[in-house]
Amino acid sequence: MAGDLKISIIVPCFNMEQYVKKTIDSIISQGYENLELIVVDGGSTDNTVEIIRDYDAYITHFLCEPDEGQYDAINKGFSLATGDVVAWLNADDLYFPWTLYSVNQIFLNHPDFLWICGTPSYTNDDMSGVKVCKKNGAKVSTLIQDGAYRSDYLGFLQQESMFWRKDLLDAAGYLALDYKLAADFEYWTRLAKHAELHLIDFPLACFRLRQNSRSVVQMTDYENEVKKVLEKIAAKKYWYSRLLEANIFTRYVCRIMIFRRVNVIQMNLNSRQLERFTQYRNVSNYLISELFFEVVRIFKLTRKNVG
Repeated sequence: MAGDLKISIIVPCFNMEQYVKKTIDSIISQGYENLELIVVDGGSTDNTVEIIRDYDAYITHFLCEPDEGQYDAINKGFSLATGDVVAWLNADDLYFPWTLYSVNQIFLNHPDFLWICGTPSYTNDDMSGVKVCKKNGAKVSTLIQDGAYRSDYLGFLQQESMFWRKDLLDAAGYLALDYKLAADFEYWTRLAKHAELHLIDFPLACFRLRQNSRSVVQMTDYENEVKKVLEKIAAKKYWYSRLLEANIFTRYVCRIMIFRRVNVIQMNLNSRQLERFTQYRNVSNYLISELFFEVVRIFKLTRKNVG
């Protein structure tokens, strides 16, 4: 439709013949007309390129050449992006049928929004099931800047659910190629210096859980890079840091206790319109009741293992 924002989606890939078709289908099947689709392949040696070529009519830019890894590929895509809004979707993850139209409407109706994220959701390797978190926990700019959103603190920020304006990309710059696994983690600390991350109370993208994914196979290397990022940004030590580091029980308790006032976009079931409101939320993606039962479950497992 006339007046819709141009959305630039970058898809980095390398030897992803098993997944890339579903990923591209999830983007183009939405029929969003003002789409700039940029696919950057690192020189795949399987059938990835042949699969991508079937979508030439939908792809604005396609690069196929050796690169320095995933983040280098994404930066190449950033350099080509001309959209009002940008994002990247890894070649094994998925958008939902409503994603691009919802993103367009949110940014059109809320010109003060520079950066948004949907409710985290996940699918398994064969896409036989989808899990959506019941709540999108508060994302606090100061805490993002200090790297508090990581596995052992406040939980990950889900990259594939994020969209941001091109103006924010221009202000924050590109991904730092000093990092091979945690450049996105470092990037959020920079975006948060320029913008608040606004919550969308429904899923925009789905992360595929794979046993052989980099996030699983190279988790130790990733965490080592995260430590380097934290050293570089001189992350602050907040009052709850020691409690978060103590054990899993105090970690859950702290996540319940940390509340911030945030902007939220939610669909009103009566008007069927997306509406904006503000509320206090804790930083957990779980409901308090779920956290309680999870702590009970872990306590029972701990006692069983000890016994």
